[in-house]
Amino acid sequence: NIFCYPYGIFDEISQEIVSNLGFNIHLTVIPGIVTKESSFLELPRINSRGDYTPEELLEIIQLHLNEK
Repeated sequence: NIFCYPYGIFDEISQEIVSNLGFNIHLTVIPGIVTKESSFLELPRINSRGDYTPEELLEIIQLHLNEK
């Protein structure tokens, strides 16, 4: 089960509550890409507002990949 934190706001207490409700994947608004070291309780993501061209989105993904 996947939970997306409203507005990306979370802390240890909310993580515990959400986990106890049966959600084992928690999405945040922390910018970044998921790696094998990522915690399932704090998964980052890339904000794709919806108005990016495919080329712009690819550039953003590549920037995040280069940060690793």
